[in-house]
Amino acid sequence: MTALLLTERNAKWAKKLDERLHGAGTSFVAVGMAHLAGPGSVIDDLSKLGYTVTRVQ
Repeated sequence: MTALLLTERNAKWAKKLDERLHGAGTSFVAVGMAHLAGPGSVIDDLSKLGYTVTRVQ
């Protein structure tokens, strides 16, 4: 259930980020760790939308 909630939320976030970041050039977005790993993650969703996502340590 938690994974499903995260997956749905991540998809909504990716869409919102796409609307705000489109054409913005380089941007920095911080999210919680649970939204970063695996299929359905914010990274995965943004990559599918054509963004290059780079992890910053």
